[in-house]
Parts: sequence; C-alpha cells; structure tokens
Amino acid sequence: MWLTKSDDLKRVKQFEKETGITLQRVSLEDIGEVEVTGFAADDNGRARGLSIRGKKRLRLPALLSKFQRLEKLVLPYNQISDISSLKELKNLKILYLMANKITHMPAEFLNLGLKIKWDIKLEDGIYLAGNPLESPPPTSSSSPNVV
Repeated sequence: MWLTKSDDLKRVKQFEKETGITLQRVSLEDIGEVEVTGFAADDNGRARGLSIRGKKRLRLPALLSKFQRLEKLVLPYNQISDISSLKELKNLKILYLMANKITHMPAEFLNLGLKIKWDIKLEDGIYLAGNPLESPPPTSSSSPNVV
C-alpha cells in the first residue's frame, strides 16, 4: 500500500506531539550531521531520514515503526535502552545508536543484512559504540555481522 503525500508528514507532527521534540526538515545528507535534530522527506513527503541527538531518556514511541521508508535513523546520546519499536523498519541502511544504554540487540536487526559496527563512520551499518551491549557482545567473532 502506497502512502499518500501527507501520511508521513502527519506522523512527524504526531511524533513531535508525543515526544515534545521539534523536528526541522533537512536534506537526507544532513541526517547524521552534528547537532541536527530533524527529518528528511522525499518529494512525496515520505520520511527517509530521522535524527534526534542528546535527549535525556528518550523513549521511542511505537509510532516510529510506521515510518516504513526510513533509510537513515540517527539516535546518539539519548540514553535509549529499548529499541524494539524499530524492528519493523526494514529499509534502514544506517542505524546509528552510539552512546545509549542498549544491552540487547533484537535478532530482527541482524536479519536486515547490515553489519554491526563499533566505529563512528556514517556508512551503511548498525553503529553501537558506547553501549553496554551484552548480546551480541562487541567482540563476537561468531556472528558474521559484527565488524
């Protein structure tokens, strides 16, 4: 089912209301830049990127799973511990979760085909540096997805 032009834009407004965070509209290339808290949307209003930085104890709303076309999701320094609401986002190419409180990575993320990375480059992958991750462990050689 294709979304109408305004579906994701309505969801952005609802997200702002639920979290109290104002999101500025930026280009997809700006998602991940220092100090950017905002969203990127294509010409049809479909959200392609979302960046929220440095919010204390950010609780991710279930609404986030409705942004099915997200390619870039950047959520560093937010003290996030539960990322289960993100497991439905099958189009992610970059999931940047540096310096949060994540201890377990749900198996669904390992099935996205993205490498789990510990550096801070914004290339394709799931970035987990600075999390107290227990599963998978940071030095796991048993998982081909961990680099």
